[in-house]
Amino acid sequence: MSMTDKPACILTVDVEALSMRASDSHVDKLIYGRIGGEEWGIGKMMDVADRHNIKMTFFLDFAEVETYGDEIIKVGKYIAQRGHDLQIHCHYKLLEKKVRERFPNAGISYYTWYEDEEISGYMVDYCLKQYEKCTKNTPVIFRGGEYRFDKALLKQLKKKGIAADSSYSYLRPLKKPVKKQFTFENGIIEIPVGIIPEHGDSPLKVLNFNEAYLYPENEQSVDICLEEYERLFKSFYDYYGNDAIATLLMHGWSFCYEKERFKNTGWIDVPNPYAVELFDRFLTYFKDKINFITAASAISTNTISFSDTVNFDTVFSLPEQCELKKRLEQTEDFIKQKAKGRKVVIWGKGWIEARIIRVRELHMLLDVEFYISRDAHKHALWRGKPVKTFEEAGISPDKYYVFVLANTCFPEIRESLHNAGFHEYEDYYDIKTIHSDCSSFL
Repeated sequence: MSMTDKPACILTVDVEALSMRASDSHVDKLIYGRIGGEEWGIGKMMDVADRHNIKMTFFLDFAEVETYGDEIIKVGKYIAQRGHDLQIHCHYKLLEKKVRERFPNAGISYYTWYEDEEISGYMVDYCLKQYEKCTKNTPVIFRGGEYRFDKALLKQLKKKGIAADSSYSYLRPLKKPVKKQFTFENGIIEIPVGIIPEHGDSPLKVLNFNEAYLYPENEQSVDICLEEYERLFKSFYDYYGNDAIATLLMHGWSFCYEKERFKNTGWIDVPNPYAVELFDRFLTYFKDKINFITAASAISTNTISFSDTVNFDTVFSLPEQCELKKRLEQTEDFIKQKAKGRKVVIWGKGWIEARIIRVRELHMLLDVEFYISRDAHKHALWRGKPVKTFEEAGISPDKYYVFVLANTCFPEIRESLHNAGFHEYEDYYDIKTIHSDCSSFL
């Protein structure tokens, strides 16, 4: 089988050192994987890939220059010197100080910045300036932090000479049309994050190296994971066609993820040798079946199809998305009006909150004082705010207004509020009010 006959896959690595993922030495631990006198990070990944003559694409979070300075530039230089594909990643929030200095009226939530052309252009310029310090190569593709982007950002990418984007996930911030690689109306190429949506009796599957069903915990599970990858790639190409590009997601810390430690602490700092073994065996098995390419080569080669052209409104102006955003804005206004100067607290942190935040960052917009959750003993902080149990919080309706974001399968929450003298709407707003109407896209 020739290279052009094989379906294509890009091994993408988000290279980032977010402070919440380690207790200290963030760049060393989360990017280089320097733990216990050994390295389990991007260098180890490149070592394995090099043995198979395969190049990987590393999306380096250049916004982290604001946090770690030249440490991030050194990472970029290291990737480029190793001969792998260096591209741009950007967690917008890390540029907050810069953005607010330049744009005093910027939205309170960074989730609005990539919808603004001026701010988007400023952030892209910032990343380009940092990229130029690492290599003489030219970046060709951009990936937004949390896979967030909008047409304003795409317009600026085109204006700044970046050919492609790889932020498209059909689930973020809300469901979008299911697509393989395509071209936006302004000529920007889109290489979506690899997802196989739920269809028929098949559940949703994500091409993420650290998904539980793809991540080994012992020697025996390496074989199980390889079998799952076999099914996963078959499903992907069956669904999208053999001309689709499968984008496999990894992180610089992908070989250092221990599920229980992450669950209990949020830290990623325990090496997993079975993950390295899986990656090596994965490349050994699939390199004769799949054409592993870089994002740069996908964009420059004539063998990849980007024939489908998509209008911005097809992705960013879906009626259900606009309706949900409108409903959440109304919810925000309602809570502010009813609070009447009382502190707002959120009861519940979980999947409903995560989906709401994809659209509107209400915990920031409402200046939430703290969270209430029954697992407060595991997480003292959540999204930068304290977490307390209901008993610890000691809330009363004269001082607090409660935004209930917990699943309706926890009726004891509503009972506790009623017993403490809270009245629905006057003293607390229950997300079930909006969720019942919007569940199909929340």
